Amino acid sequence: MTNLNGENMATMDPYHVEKTELALYIENEGSLYPMKKTIIANMKRKIEQDKYDANLAVKGWLYWVNRGAVQYCKEFRVELIRCFPMAVRLAVAKDISEAEYAAIKAGEYGELKMKAKKPAAKTIKKTAKKTSRKRARP
Repeated sequence: MTNLNGENMATMDPYHVEKTELALYIENEGSLYPMKKTIIANMKRKIEQDKYDANLAVKGWLYWVNRGAVQYCKEFRVELIRCFPMAVRLAVAKDISEAEYAAIKAGEYGELKMKAKKPAAKTIKKTAKKTSRKRARP
């Protein structure tokens, strides 16, 4: 069975409409923008420090997506669970994380200042002198 666009409905994502609706809402909601800037700055810093973890980035974006979903549901007076199940919010966060990572790497938010890796320093083991102190017992 195909839809009006000629796409096979069996292979379509069942939450496609919800994901698109949520993504468009949070991208265009001005009150969520300061939080987005903070997340991007954190991602950029982690990439520059070579400590970027994709799973943690998705978690960071999930906070933003959840805030947007709650705001959407309050605005349109619907239940969060019915409107945007966790699977939808997680999928949106993952999509945004991947898109923003690509944008940061492409230099859309300024040039990345990658830190030069320091050569491994030789470690010198210091042996601590063990001194035994006897306490005077009263």
